[in-house]
Amino acid sequence: MIGILVTSHGDYCHSLIKSGEMIAGKQENVVGIALEEDGIEAFSQKLTETLNDMVGRFDSVLILCDLKGGTPCNESLKYVLYNESKIKIIPGVNLPMYLEVVSSTGFVKDINELATIGHNAGIQSIEVLDI
Repeated sequence: MIGILVTSHGDYCHSLIKSGEMIAGKQENVVGIALEEDGIEAFSQKLTETLNDMVGRFDSVLILCDLKGGTPCNESLKYVLYNESKIKIIPGVNLPMYLEVVSSTGFVKDINELATIGHNAGIQSIEVLDI
C-alpha cells in the first residue's frame, strides 16, 4: 500500500485530512505534519522521523505539500535527495487532489501512477465558473 503524507504551513494539513474524512472516511495510510511556530528544525526532525517510519511500513510514500518552494516542500525534497527514491512529492495540495489520491490508494499500486492521478485531479479542480 502507498502511504500519504500531507505537509503544510500551520494546521492546513490537519484540517485537510479532517475535511477529507468527512467525505471519504478515516484513512489508515495518511499522516499530517505541520510547520508550527517551533521552527524549521523541529519540523525537519518530525518529517524525518515520520518518513523513516512510513518508508518502513508502506511500499512507497506520496507527499502532498501545500506550497511549492515553501519550507514543508523544501524539507521533503531534502529528505528524498538524501534518503529514498520510492517517494514522490506533489506541491499545491487541495481537497479534490487529496480525495482523489486517498480514494485511489486502494487499487493503484504504482507511486508514479498515483502521483499522476493526484496531479491531474489538482489541475482539473480549479476553474472559473461563469454564471
